[in-house]
Amino acid sequence: MEDGPSGSGETSVAEQGARVASESMRERRAGVGRRATAMAAFALAAVALGGCSLFGGTSAKDAVAQVEWSAASDAILIEVNADDLLNEYDGEAHTLLLGVLQAGDADAFRKVAGDAGTLATALSQTTPGGPMLQTVRYVVQPGGHTILSIDRVAKAKVVGLIAGYYTMDPKTSARLFEIPLAISNNSLLGHDYAAQPQTLALRVDLGRLAIEQAVRLNPQPPELVKAEAQARAKQQIVPLDGGGREILLTPANGSQPGAAAIPLPN
Repeated sequence: MEDGPSGSGETSVAEQGARVASESMRERRAGVGRRATAMAAFALAAVALGGCSLFGGTSAKDAVAQVEWSAASDAILIEVNADDLLNEYDGEAHTLLLGVLQAGDADAFRKVAGDAGTLATALSQTTPGGPMLQTVRYVVQPGGHTILSIDRVAKAKVVGLIAGYYTMDPKTSARLFEIPLAISNNSLLGHDYAAQPQTLALRVDLGRLAIEQAVRLNPQPPELVKAEAQARAKQQIVPLDGGGREILLTPANGSQPGAAAIPLPN
């Protein structure tokens, strides 16, 4: 009879222990649930407050549209090589007047490059006029080799060249180039692009009777080269509407070779 109460007491203690363990498990599960809920709420708040910078923001196209075309020192570099018989006339070489014009769009330069007369008029102007933002002129000597360093003016997006040969023709005496852009993705997730104008570097070979070659070089500032090497996936050079390439003075449609149209990433 004495064993009964003792056995009943042992059973009661076991039941109490089970109940305590069960309650402790429920509390732990509830705590985990509360922490998960809190973390989810925090994540949602972060998305709501900073979603643009985390998962989406400024597209590359929008970044190009929002570019601040500010002035910059020494932002246009032109290597000029002249033929020994530069601007030949009657068997003799002559100096040549080279004009470097800056404009806000390609159509502005196309207007002055319409024919020999408008080219000559644009080259003769010593101050900006009409659609041109700036005109700088240089005298090139036969056989000369020089590098021109020119400041980019505010709002300039294209740079045009006019070579003052005795016989002027838009096809042989004028060239037009876009100022390139560097576009960087500043977002850890998604995209948030920013764009800035870059230095335009050209090489121009002036022949006897015409511009023999005018090409855009691709030297990049050392800091940009380093940045690309360290984060190539995040940095890309995407020029405005065609890569800082030469622009055709006669517009081409998007399906023709040489058309100045390169899709930008969304």
